[in-house]
Amino acid sequence: MASSNSTIQKQIKSSSSSGSRSVVGLRKKYDYDVFVSFRGPDTRNSFIDYLYASFKRKGIVPFKDNKNLTKGEFIPSELCSAIEGSQIFIVVFSKNYAFSTWCLRELDQILYHVLVYGKRVLTVFYDVGPSEVRHQKGSYAKAFQKHNKSFKQDLEMVRRWKSALTQLANIAGWDLRHKAKHAEIEKITQEIRISLGDKFSGLPKDLVGIASPLEELKERLLLKLANEVRVVGICGLRGVGKSTLANVLYENISHEFEACCVIDDVSKMYKSNGPIGVQKQILRQTLNEEHLQVLNPYEATKLIRSMMRHLKTLVILDNVDQIEKVEKLGVNRECFGAGSRIIIISRNEHVLNEYEVDGVYRVPLLNWANSLQLLFYQKALKCDDITSHYERLARKMLQFTHGLPLAIKVLGSFLSTLHISEWRNALDRLNQRPNKNIIDRVQSKYQYYNGEIQPRSAHHRYVEQRYIEEYPLHMYPSDRGFNPSFLMFNDENTASCSIM
Repeated sequence: MASSNSTIQKQIKSSSSSGSRSVVGLRKKYDYDVFVSFRGPDTRNSFIDYLYASFKRKGIVPFKDNKNLTKGEFIPSELCSAIEGSQIFIVVFSKNYAFSTWCLRELDQILYHVLVYGKRVLTVFYDVGPSEVRHQKGSYAKAFQKHNKSFKQDLEMVRRWKSALTQLANIAGWDLRHKAKHAEIEKITQEIRISLGDKFSGLPKDLVGIASPLEELKERLLLKLANEVRVVGICGLRGVGKSTLANVLYENISHEFEACCVIDDVSKMYKSNGPIGVQKQILRQTLNEEHLQVLNPYEATKLIRSMMRHLKTLVILDNVDQIEKVEKLGVNRECFGAGSRIIIISRNEHVLNEYEVDGVYRVPLLNWANSLQLLFYQKALKCDDITSHYERLARKMLQFTHGLPLAIKVLGSFLSTLHISEWRNALDRLNQRPNKNIIDRVQSKYQYYNGEIQPRSAHHRYVEQRYIEEYPLHMYPSDRGFNPSFLMFNDENTASCSIM
């Protein structure tokens, strides 16, 4: 995508520097990522629907006129607010765009935000050439002949519309005539992701020790091999961060695929609806089909293979406890197009090996530095202002967690309920029950506070407790004394931690 014409850039610079302060550099939270201006009868049931579907797959939030706002002489305040609350604009020029005074008023508002606030606008020429829009020729000339007659009392507004068309048509955009619309939509979507910047780049600030595992997992995927379909497994103890790692990976690489699908809990969905429930989710997410009429798993498998075999697809199947469940889905390498990647997440490595994955990534425990950072800065104190004395106390407490993120977060949540002067008593309490693990000790029925045993308050009482299944010990170093069996946790804390 080429940059905007130098003339409009100069106007942006001039507009933003003329006031007492620059508004271009201001950062604000937007309601929408994108506002699309288009003439419905020309594009709504074809190009625009596919564009919105692509936005949905890639996590881009557009403004959509779902209320069928009544077309009138003036743009309703709701639409003005949507334009103001959008970060990027897309203008889709079609043959009859200029006949719509509604579209022209939108265009006038969009240009205002581009010139005054420095927002970015992308132009798409659907079935009309840039020159026809820029110089108001052909159908655009006919449209303005009509407007000159209809708005004799406000020719200044008509002149402003023509100027807006000229300025925006000068911006290098996508000329879709004689081109495959699907491929161009993917390019437009990718350009928007790049423009949105921080939303899709980098790592979440609240995650610790994720950068190295993310890069190692990417290496297993061999993303540069575009001609083959690759299957990679992720395994590790529950609470070590398998799902979190997969979610971060998705945010980093999903834009490289034509279709994407994430099944958060295959085992749970399988118990509720059987294999067809999972298959329907795959079809709904990848094809953006909300109301699928699929009667049985065989029919769903045929549909997946026929619809997906030419699409470069990313599929993530989380919490797979039995290989038979994946096999009954009919989801395999032959279902998807070249360059596709299938990621299977399981606590049990033998499940992944039975499926004959191309590689397995074992999510590691946190090292001491990352464990300390997670405890101090994310959970217990939420700051980096701590004395060496309390750091020594925290290090002693961390010996009970063995680098398991969930255990560290539970410990941090417990310490955050105490004044820092009570940490010594908390450590003594942990040492008093050497045969129980850290999560069991912290999440007991009673809490230690001010030297007394007191019932836990409603705020701290856990809704449900259960035991984590034992995972093969060979994955973890024996010299760290790690015993993963009977680690107790609660659903409420797990949800807030977003790790499984």
